[in-house]
Amino acid sequence: MRSIKNIVVSDEDSFVYCILCALYPYNGAHSDRPSKYQDHLDKVNMKGVKTPVPLKDVKIFEKNNNVSIEVFQWSNGRVIPLKRGSGVGKSIDLLYLDEIERYVLIKDFNAFMRFKRK
Repeated sequence: MRSIKNIVVSDEDSFVYCILCALYPYNGAHSDRPSKYQDHLDKVNMKGVKTPVPLKDVKIFEKNNNVSIEVFQWSNGRVIPLKRGSGVGKSIDLLYLDEIERYVLIKDFNAFMRFKRK
């Protein structure tokens, strides 16, 4: 599915790497590798945010980094909104896989929803 991006990192690091992928996109080969984003790790402020990132800490991250993050969950073939974005800064959509506490970047929400309907 081209509408999502799963960076090959531990579940604990998936949130920050999804954010880095959204803020600093890499369009070359192997864009799912963390090495493509590691140079930008120092550009995000994780102060006050636990890892793995619980849903309640996403709001703290938004304030620290001037981004708006919407979090969705896929359950029984349906997309459920878990958290609305702040509306401030760059908008980022994430899919939360609660059974493994992992985040995946939704690169194109409309394409993601079209795939879901098939």
